[in-house]
Order: sequence, then structure tokens, then C-alpha cells
Amino acid sequence: MRLGCFSTPAVRISYHFLTRIAFAPGTRGVDNYQVISLPHPTISPLRGLGSSLRHAFTLVEIMIVVVIIGLLAALAIPAFKRIHQTSQDRTVLNNARQISSAADQYFMEMGVSSVALANLVGQTNYIKEFQTVASETYPTNLIAGTTITITGVGGTRTITYEH
Repeated sequence: MRLGCFSTPAVRISYHFLTRIAFAPGTRGVDNYQVISLPHPTISPLRGLGSSLRHAFTLVEIMIVVVIIGLLAALAIPAFKRIHQTSQDRTVLNNARQISSAADQYFMEMGVSSVALANLVGQTNYIKEFQTVASETYPTNLIAGTTITITGVGGTRTITYEH
């Protein structure tokens, strides 16, 4: 087979000469053929020279992609919510540790067994900056040796820290 040719027993296509030789069914030979001119394979007679072929997605293909993205989002959103909730819980727990540590230091320095949260937080106090992350509520008074219970974490959860 020559380069630039495609042939089967019944049809021989040569892009070099842009012709097709078609044999009558069941016959082969020099006398039983017909020469047909073909356009160049890279030139479409409907589109003209130099235009590129445009491939578009069908509506079904686009809808399948949308469904797949929807399924992936449906699987991912609960996981992101759990990660967000865990992050909030850890931040609230770290805040409770800070409060507990500051209260213990206050108890030792002042020789008392209870303190208001307002006495621990501030620029000149034990905790410089204190921010809530999940609309949680901290106890306003702390007593030595008791647990710290933070309520309303994320609107529904309660975290208890024992020091």
C-alpha cells in the first residue's frame, strides 16, 4: 500500500490524486472501473478553505455534566459542614483553655476562689484579646475547681472544659 492511499477490495481511494476507483461489485480488472474525483480530506466543500471544524456539546452531555457536579456537591457539602463544625469546636475549646489558665493564674495571684470573666479579658489583663467564633456564650463568673461550660456553640452545641 502506498502512503496517502486507502484501499479495500472494492474501493481504492488515493488522496494524492484526489480520485476514487470503484469496481463494479463482484468484478475486478482494468475494464471494470470508474474514476470519481474526491475533494481533499482536509477541505470540506460545505465550509470552504481555512475554516476550522467546530465541535459543540449536545444538551444531553451538558446535562450529564451538571448532574455529576450536583452529585459531587451533594457529597461534599456535608463534609465541609463537619469540618467547619469541628474547627469551631476546637477554637471554642482553645478559648476555654485560655480562660481556665487565666483564671488559675488570677486565683493564685489574688488568693481568691472566684473571678468575673470581665476581670480576665482586656489589654491590661490576662487575656489580651478574646473573640467568639460560633455565637457561643461563656460563663460570666468562674469558680476555682469547677468546669467551664460554653453554651450555644453554633446555635446548638455545648462544650464543657474541665481544668
